[in-house]
Amino acid sequence: MKKSFFLIKLLIFCISCDETNDLVGANDECDDSVCTNIINDFTIKLSGSMIPFGNYTMEAIYDNENYFGVSYLATNEYDKKFDIFEPPSSAGNWISIFFPHSEWNQELGNNFTQDIRYSIITNDENKIEWIFHVQSNIYGLVNFDIEMENNLCDYCLKSFEFIVDGESFFYQNDNFLSQSFFIDSNNLMLCKIILEFI
Repeated sequence: MKKSFFLIKLLIFCISCDETNDLVGANDECDDSVCTNIINDFTIKLSGSMIPFGNYTMEAIYDNENYFGVSYLATNEYDKKFDIFEPPSSAGNWISIFFPHSEWNQELGNNFTQDIRYSIITNDENKIEWIFHVQSNIYGLVNFDIEMENNLCDYCLKSFEFIVDGESFFYQNDNFLSQSFFIDSNNLMLCKIILEFI
């Protein structure tokens, strides 16, 4: 079988974040011994595209509407207002990027295109973790480009760790990371993003 190579681009944009690391809002049920930090609301967008390598007559495929972040109005469970189901894949060649949450026990499915968490961090490490999967019905070389525009969260974000199939990569001050991997058709690429806050 002739191998085809494709390019997938994941662009991550931090939409909004306050200019200070001050606590926001008020929570009468929270005390300093339990809540280690309250983060101002933000949303990060993931956009994916696969383009045939060396064969520009084939149409590119996309999965552009994927979001994760935090909100003071969200919870760490399923929220109808914030957590949006991943739509079915289209006919023909496709790529799907989604956040799996089988523990939410939702009748419409376990995969989500948007995953928004509660903005209060209750763990000692001051971290929030998002797991997402990448899957396609075609195979080839996968190149991940991860970019955060304008350094909008430099003042509140301590580290940005991106994990692909067990390999870890960290953001540096250039706010750009590019790595290449091979993905088999219909196999899951297991990915994780861990944000550590100041």
